[in-house]
Amino acid sequence: MMSNKQSFNSYDNDDLIIDKRTDMKQNLLLIFGHLVVISILATSTPTYAEFISTYTDGKQKAWVDTSSKEGSGNIRRIMELINYKDKQVPRLGLEYSSMLYQYQFDCKQKSFKVLMSVAFEKHQGQGRQIFRDDTPTPNYIGVRDGGSVYEALVIACK
Repeated sequence: MMSNKQSFNSYDNDDLIIDKRTDMKQNLLLIFGHLVVISILATSTPTYAEFISTYTDGKQKAWVDTSSKEGSGNIRRIMELINYKDKQVPRLGLEYSSMLYQYQFDCKQKSFKVLMSVAFEKHQGQGRQIFRDDTPTPNYIGVRDGGSVYEALVIACK
């Protein structure tokens, strides 16, 4: 009888060893999964805007976000932020102090479309969003020398 009991205990111990090995494999996989996630998070860096001052005329000051520059060939896109010295009031109850634009330029034709515009309550694109327009202008508009759009074109088309 004793030998059957020893055999039974031996069988139980084998199950325990197998269970412990399975648990260890699961723990190792879990740890490996965490390490993969941590390494992905550690190597992915957030994107920050890289605004450079491009234009000022006493009424407004403009910056272009060089990190937003996209496209190749003649067609390029870039973001521009404009701060206005005085609040802009296109109609009663609609006041804003800064605008963020996304332009699309045809570098060869020196023309642009506004792809998106957002008005903000405060300078630097801060505060409450007053309005947003994601409807691109239908046609390209010629860019005149001087002015903030011209400076954005020069940077976008470099």
